[in-house]
Amino acid sequence: MDKNTERRHYFNQVFVARYVRIHPTAWNKRSSMRVGLIGCPHKGDCGQRFFRVYEDSECVENLAYKRKTWINDKRQSWAEWKYGHSSLAVDGDLDTQLEKCAILDNYYVDKPVWMVDLGNKRMVRGVIVVTWQGKGQDRANLYRKYVYNLENLTVYVQDKARLDDASTDSSCASVSRQNNAIFQQRLHFECSQIQNGRYVYIHASGIANTWNRLFSAVLCEVMVY
Repeated sequence: MDKNTERRHYFNQVFVARYVRIHPTAWNKRSSMRVGLIGCPHKGDCGQRFFRVYEDSECVENLAYKRKTWINDKRQSWAEWKYGHSSLAVDGDLDTQLEKCAILDNYYVDKPVWMVDLGNKRMVRGVIVVTWQGKGQDRANLYRKYVYNLENLTVYVQDKARLDDASTDSSCASVSRQNNAIFQQRLHFECSQIQNGRYVYIHASGIANTWNRLFSAVLCEVMVY
């Protein structure tokens, strides 16, 4: 009844939403209101477009979910070649079978790059990459050998739609083969500082001075937060 007393209203059950609108329908003389929302811990599945950076952290939006992707590999332009397509890394499917993952390799290019378009300029704090590490559908065992030729993966955030010359200013983070870090199924690229940009790139490089120059990075899911 006055401007200072707090009044709490509880819903019959909790709900999950992005927007909450409060619509005054009647008032006496003047209408004003201060409002706050009381949340509760969400213990279940985050659902599509959301994920947890850490096992016990809150759900955050996956900025890359079903966004447009690009890769500097001419095979991606062949209508009949669908194996390893770049879009498989943002389809929301965490299945790590080889056939459901994007493949980034140096078969046709020296510096393989995968890119996702976030739609507009966003603040990027980090990237989670779920990788394939040798299980499923690789009877010849070729991709597994190529994965072991990886030296590092580097994530960049930029405003241009092609990564011609990556500058250190746009670098978010790298994961290398030191202590076998790059061979973990879940890679966390936490930016040293918040990056602002529309395009997120993953650049792969292989071991130098090896007799087999081919290397691959198999990206089953890329999640940007």
